[in-house]
Amino acid sequence: KPRASREFGPERSLESQKEGLCSSSPSVSSTESTLQMVIPGLLKSLDSPVQPPKSLDSPLQTVKQVQPRKSLDSLVQMVGSMQLSKSTESKSASSGSGAAGSDLGAAPFDICMGNSKGTVILKHGLLEINREKRRAKELSDIAPVQHLRPGMVLLKNFLKPDDQVKIIKHCRDLGVGPGGFYQPGYREGAKLSLRMMCLGKNWDPDSGSYGDIRRFDAAQPPKIPEELTKYVKDAIAASHEFLKQRGKGATNPDAELPVMSPDICIVNFYTTSGKLGFHQDNNEQRSSLARGLPVVSFSLGDTAEFLYGDVRDDDKASKIKLESGDVLIFGGQSRHIFHGVSSIAPKSAPLWVTDKANLRPGRLNLTFRQYNYKGSVNVTPAPFDTCVCDNNTAPLQHLRPGMVLLKKFLKANDQVEIFKLCHNLGVNARECLCLGKKCNQYSNSYGDMRPFDGAQPDIPEIFKKLVEDAIEASHEFLEQRRGTSNALVELPPMSPDMCTVRFDTIIPTIVLRQVQKSRFLQ
Repeated sequence: KPRASREFGPERSLESQKEGLCSSSPSVSSTESTLQMVIPGLLKSLDSPVQPPKSLDSPLQTVKQVQPRKSLDSLVQMVGSMQLSKSTESKSASSGSGAAGSDLGAAPFDICMGNSKGTVILKHGLLEINREKRRAKELSDIAPVQHLRPGMVLLKNFLKPDDQVKIIKHCRDLGVGPGGFYQPGYREGAKLSLRMMCLGKNWDPDSGSYGDIRRFDAAQPPKIPEELTKYVKDAIAASHEFLKQRGKGATNPDAELPVMSPDICIVNFYTTSGKLGFHQDNNEQRSSLARGLPVVSFSLGDTAEFLYGDVRDDDKASKIKLESGDVLIFGGQSRHIFHGVSSIAPKSAPLWVTDKANLRPGRLNLTFRQYNYKGSVNVTPAPFDTCVCDNNTAPLQHLRPGMVLLKKFLKANDQVEIFKLCHNLGVNARECLCLGKKCNQYSNSYGDMRPFDGAQPDIPEIFKKLVEDAIEASHEFLEQRRGTSNALVELPPMSPDMCTVRFDTIIPTIVLRQVQKSRFLQ
């Protein structure tokens, strides 16, 4: 799941996301209808079946059934019809976008292709069949369970074919209803190259937080079907059994990979051009993160190249292939790994996925989590061992438990921007300026405005962003330094809602806190 817009490239065009002839738009005139005629002989050479939907619900789902021409004027006309169809579809789809980061106004996105009477069903070629047989043989030689790192287990081909079809149909039925699939994005207009649906709670990529409704259409997320919850529990149980056998009974699987009861799920559908930038899943409740409750990921459809690592660096990341039916679990020490999807392999889905489930070309991914852990969390921070550095030039210094110094963390441009903002807010006219909340030194409390003039400026967004970046850098430093400690316990994350700006001589010092955790301004 993405955290911030800096992790993603620019929005991919809708044209690049559409695969096959299954999503062409209706003709706009009789002339265009004539151009969309396809030669029956050429249909036989296509790799994937053409399956028109039952109704004209969406420009992304519409296929115009036509009769084959008696004669062919030119091959150019046929190619032109495909280009015209895609162009018309792109225009009609883009015109439905209403709110930033949404597909408001457009019909629900259907992850499955239609199956109506009159559909031309093409037989699979010999190349496809042989490729399927070779892959089945390769899977038989691969270990069914792989221990990738502490707290990270991969269950190869864990979901059986019938189970995969059921999961796809569940997602399809929920995805075309209220709170179903949409294209997420950010307020400034950039969008992610995937379709998303949230179950249990809605995750907003713009704020990086969970809520009970979607902000752009006020839709409530559907609940997680009980059948999907059972698959999650079975996967965790299989992982525990593997860890017991691997440790010969001497290890406690629950300590390495805690048990969790999923109450939220993010369902993403990637087209063959879809990607997901490097990020961490850390928007759940603090108790859930501190406990290390795992993320359980289901993969269906086309194969994805999955990246993961301890730092936000694609070049240093490990790579694995997640194929249809694979279940990946990461929790405990691996709960806060950076991870992402670098590419999708076209036409890599098993044939029965397209035949039985009618899944569109692409990858369907479900990630289950437990939003809030209500049990006790007993995590002991690593012992204090003085500063890790021998001099004052190290970029990060661990001064004592819960205290980290980031040397020269603010870049020159950031410092200039901060000085300008402080000047505009009037810091040069006062010794101290409070943003967000006002601290009354006499009553030892915070208020919404200054008692003498009623003013109260807000915290600039750049201040909040720099705070988040600094805490994230500190967590990454602590995890690399200790390995077994929980950085969130030693240095909990916070979202600043108040800020104190002090002016000492010519150097302004900015102190940001979270009001619930601060009782008095130091």
